[in-house]
Amino acid sequence: MSSQACRNCGVTLTGAFCASCGQSAHDGHDTTLGHLFHELTHEVLHVDGKIGRTLLALVATPGRLTAEYWAGRRAGWIRPFRVFLIAVAIHFLTVPGIGPMNFDVYVRTDASGTRDVFIGTSAPLATRAGTTAVTEDDRHRYLERIRKAHAPVRYAAVPLFAVATWALFRRRQAFFANHVVLAAHFYSAWYTLSVLLALAHLPGRAAATIGLLGSGAYLFATVRRLFGQRLAWALVSSLCLYAVMLVLELLLAFAAGWWVGRAAV
Repeated sequence: MSSQACRNCGVTLTGAFCASCGQSAHDGHDTTLGHLFHELTHEVLHVDGKIGRTLLALVATPGRLTAEYWAGRRAGWIRPFRVFLIAVAIHFLTVPGIGPMNFDVYVRTDASGTRDVFIGTSAPLATRAGTTAVTEDDRHRYLERIRKAHAPVRYAAVPLFAVATWALFRRRQAFFANHVVLAAHFYSAWYTLSVLLALAHLPGRAAATIGLLGSGAYLFATVRRLFGQRLAWALVSSLCLYAVMLVLELLLAFAAGWWVGRAAV
């Protein structure tokens, strides 16, 4: 083994893996079907197993992934931002709504062509007199434009939410970067919950209610696990963060709607 050189970087091999670049000593051999099959099964089982284990921990045990990351136990899990990107991508591809609250868009026009745009989880109970709803195709096109405008700004929610958690818990966790990790995991879980609710085909108000209650309960459990507060203080802290969370999502959704409306002028 010691007389062989790594096919990737040329350094003399001293073990099963190159000490310089990490490539296996077996890589670089003549490719056979058996070798390709071994690579395929290894990669699929390794990656899929890690994704499945990470998503299960994310959903079933609030705060666990963040606690593991803070403790330095990271090899067995998908990294926080990759988890977030996976959750966001699945949501964008499977759910027609906007953001983790699955906002919908309702558009009405009057005789002069002025539009009333309402962004919410269900149709407004009251609308301006003299307005009529646009066709479903027009509403859907408007919704898609807002979804695309919202896609890049949704990432701003993570560092903004991290500012809120850092402001509340900086004495217990001083590093802002660790709060960004917390926010990435929380939003990953929230997006995953939104996907599950959308797949359940629940009515808009019911799905919104369950989503809000579920995300609030998840946030409370996360705060309890990570910061070890007493029940009353954890509840107060969670409610404060919950309010920040709702305001952020509303502002981001309306910012996307404003941008689309401005571009249409």
